[in-house]
Amino acid sequence: MSQTAQDVPEHIQALLKQQEEINILLLDWKKEQEEKKRKEELRTNLEEFAALLSKKRNFYNIKTDFERPKKLARCFHNIGIIQQKEKDLCSERARIKEDCLKDLQDYLDS
Repeated sequence: MSQTAQDVPEHIQALLKQQEEINILLLDWKKEQEEKKRKEELRTNLEEFAALLSKKRNFYNIKTDFERPKKLARCFHNIGIIQQKEKDLCSERARIKEDCLKDLQDYLDS
């Protein structure tokens, strides 16, 4: 037996409508709480990142695997460029060291 809206008493219809409104308010509240949590996590990540940057002399091996605010895009772009330059410099240092050690060994062998 299917009931139509006309068969349901008015007070039940009012309660169902009220329940629907409460569900909508609850969903909105949950979304707000998730957004607050996301913002707090981002703030914590950025504070930890800032502390790490202030302690380290270089940017090599600094992880930025968290959400990056659009307002800080230039900052993170520059850090990425510096990280790449440091990586290239590290490779160059290793190559020079190998060459130097080889030259030293050749000199000692002769």
